[in-house]
Amino acid sequence: MGVADPWGTLMPEQAPKKGAPDGGPVGGTWRTAVPMLVVVAWLLAGLILISLAHWRRGTGSLAIALALAAGLRLFVAPEKLGPLVIRSKTFDVLFCLLLSGLLIALGFGWFSVENLN
Repeated sequence: MGVADPWGTLMPEQAPKKGAPDGGPVGGTWRTAVPMLVVVAWLLAGLILISLAHWRRGTGSLAIALALAAGLRLFVAPEKLGPLVIRSKTFDVLFCLLLSGLLIALGFGWFSVENLN
């Protein structure tokens, strides 16, 4: 018999099932969190560098973290990436690489006020 909802409107075949489709735990294992934790740790390191007035090194670190996220998204299976999978693979990779490139340009000073003259 299925899980009863408060109003009793679900049929047994419509009731939510417990666990993942393959019978494993819901949300995956700790292995799906490792790539995200690596990217987040690198991002935090960049933010710490920026907060310590090393903004060029910090933006470089942020750019590397985004390039790492793009590389992971490109070469690792989606079911092993967990929360790094947001949209399509093409969009995720191009968006991360675009932001990474903009941060590198910012770090090298290509967007500075002195370059406008």
